[in-house]
Amino acid sequence: MLKFILTHPIDTITHIPHFIKWLTLKGPEKYIYLEKVWYNKEAKKSKYNQKEKVDFVVGTYEKQNEHEDYDTYILKNVDDTFKEKVALDFACGPGRNIVKYQKDFKKIDGADISKNNIKNAKENLTFEGVE
Repeated sequence: MLKFILTHPIDTITHIPHFIKWLTLKGPEKYIYLEKVWYNKEAKKSKYNQKEKVDFVVGTYEKQNEHEDYDTYILKNVDDTFKEKVALDFACGPGRNIVKYQKDFKKIDGADISKNNIKNAKENLTFEGVE
């Protein structure tokens, strides 16, 4: 049975202590823990403090910038009046949107469930010259 469980789609939790903790959780905490472990693992393999990003979190750093969803739907009402406002990028990952939209706001803060994503975001922002 244990072998089956470890090859199940939750194979993110193959580290036994993570798996045991995951088994003890209930409800939303179980899902949140799975997400946190997965993002920490994938972010640890990623590299953003360089021109060619190595992105295991979303897969393709630059391709994500090509999607029009943020411009068309989420930020469609952002105009020059926002240049003096502070924004929050919730689930910021490596800070890709902070880099892309920093010119539109006074400041953008990032928050993420993964400590490795926060570390990568800080490195990425430093590399890209964003304060």
